[in-house]
Amino acid sequence: LLVQLQHAGLKRVTTIIAPAGYGKTSVASQWFEMLCAQGYRLAWLSLDQQHEDQTEFLRLLLNAVDFLMGDESSAVESRMPVSSLLAILATRLRKITTPVALFLDDYHFAQNDATEAIVARLIVDRTLDHVKFVLISRTPPRFPVSALRLRGEYKQINIADLGFSDREAEELFAEQGSLLSRDQIMALNKRTEGWAVALQMVRLLIAENGNGGALLPSFDGSSAEMGSYLSEQVFVTLPREMQDFLVKTSPFPAVCRSLLDAVFKDADFVELIGRVHDYALPITILGGDVGWVRYHPVFNAFLKEEASRRGLFARPLLEEAARWFQASGDLDAAVRHALMSGNANLAAAIVEEAGGWRRVYVTSRGGTNLFNAILNNVALIDLARFPLTVLGLAVVSAKAGQLDAANHYMEIAERAASVSLATYLSDLRVVRALMALYLDRPVSSESLAVL
Repeated sequence: LLVQLQHAGLKRVTTIIAPAGYGKTSVASQWFEMLCAQGYRLAWLSLDQQHEDQTEFLRLLLNAVDFLMGDESSAVESRMPVSSLLAILATRLRKITTPVALFLDDYHFAQNDATEAIVARLIVDRTLDHVKFVLISRTPPRFPVSALRLRGEYKQINIADLGFSDREAEELFAEQGSLLSRDQIMALNKRTEGWAVALQMVRLLIAENGNGGALLPSFDGSSAEMGSYLSEQVFVTLPREMQDFLVKTSPFPAVCRSLLDAVFKDADFVELIGRVHDYALPITILGGDVGWVRYHPVFNAFLKEEASRRGLFARPLLEEAARWFQASGDLDAAVRHALMSGNANLAAAIVEEAGGWRRVYVTSRGGTNLFNAILNNVALIDLARFPLTVLGLAVVSAKAGQLDAANHYMEIAERAASVSLATYLSDLRVVRALMALYLDRPVSSESLAVL
């Protein structure tokens, strides 16, 4: 990243944007030191909530500029209006003739319409093109940057850049080389999606306990150490309504407005999804026409633990989601949510209503995944209720060369024939012919005609 930043050079605006724990300040401070060694005039400003006030924000900038000019005695009147403070700041910046960069760390603490307007005013002033801004923040700036992009004066470092690659994760765990295999490190990095703070937490725990193999399988946001970090740094600072939103939506792998509307039927609650971007949460925007959002797996595990602590009953929410996906035509997601709810019979019913065994042949790849999911939960299903799905289990088993299993499911399907409608008997005749082909049995002309 330092090489990338050095190659790009100081832009009018450089942003380093990511949620807590991605190493934003670490990267920025190392770049700051590198630029200092090269002779650049720089100032590092650490912001907090008090700088949401325009006057406090401008005074911080003025103090930094005075320091750069070597004039720490040029105070301004305490009750001076904002417009005057901004004019004084611009005048003093113009007196600096060489490039200067202001690093604003934790910029998100000061971010509001008022302070962003000040930064935007400074940036659009072409007499201040020698003044560069580096914004280190959990949330991106809301002022327009398109003109800066077109001029090549905007550089952004984000989660994709800050997340650890497998090679970087291996380097991080080099000291624990005798305790962790390369495959274990890669699996951990995949589970944490390269989140620096999660990897560092595991590294420290292994150093303390010396047993990586026992620690890794259970490490996620529900572990005590990681849970404490997420609670302190991410969760407790959120408004109560956003905390409730995150907890109640934690059972879902991903959410969108339409899904939440169908499940919760509360317009005020659903509107909160439009605000999750405002709180620098570890989330991924999956995009698509309906605007899917996914929580980071470690963060999601923490939220599920919090939901359990609050006594949230997830089963009816997931069942409702399964029906919504079914109505939307996404059978894979419907079955997945039904199984997540613990209602394997609902998963089988969804496949049954979609045509049962016919789903195997719906796409070029086939609907095998649906039936494999059913097979993994078959002991929880009342198979006699779902004869078309049982035929699908027979076909999928035969295609996989599991002939004993295929015959077993065909026997169940044959027993259902005596109590089923005539339409099912037609399906049974077709699958009998299919099974004969899969099992290398003789097939009559009549059976082939049925097929």
